[in-house]
Formats: sequence, C-alpha cells, structure tokens
Amino acid sequence: QVAARVKSDDEKDEWFVVKVIHFDKETKEFEVLDEEPGDDEESAQKFERKYKLPMSYIIPFPKKGDPSSAQDFGQGRQVLAVYPGTTALYRATVASQRKRKSDEYVTY
Repeated sequence: QVAARVKSDDEKDEWFVVKVIHFDKETKEFEVLDEEPGDDEESAQKFERKYKLPMSYIIPFPKKGDPSSAQDFGQGRQVLAVYPGTTALYRATVASQRKRKSDEYVTY
C-alpha cells in the first residue's frame, strides 16, 4: 500500500491509501486501486476506483514489520493522516512525535 494523490487540482487535493497494481517502466506511471468502494452519486452503486499516476503522486509507506524505518516527524510538521475506517487521507499537524524508534506507526 502507498499514499496516492488522485487529483492534480491544488485547491482540491485528494489523497487515498491505495494498492499498487502495476508499474509501467516506460511511462514511469503507477496503476493503483482504491480498494474501498466509492459511491457513484448518480446511481448510488459501489465501485472500485483505478488510477494511472506519475511517480510524483505516490508516497510509499515504511515497511510495516520494521518501525525503525519510518521517518520521524517533529511536532508541528504537516503530514497526511487517515480518516478512521476509510482510505481517505487528510492534512494534519503532528501534535507530538514518537518517543522510541521501536514505536510502530498505525495504518488502517
């Protein structure tokens, strides 16, 4: 799983936790899948969203089994956080950083 910016409009920045399906070495684009079904506002049907995105729109997560590989973010730093129970990300500010490198980070 990675974080992906799915819209390029700076005013309406949309980021999601997605699964990488394929990486095209020629175009250097990722094909990703938002595994949380979205709502089609017109038909009220649930559907999975796929995107083709450039590398600059992707942020890899640290290795889950190795918390020491996760970057430390200081108090006041702007980060992306996950809305609980969704794959949607929002801008947040770090209130306090982890005490030990062995402390795990949380993803949903």
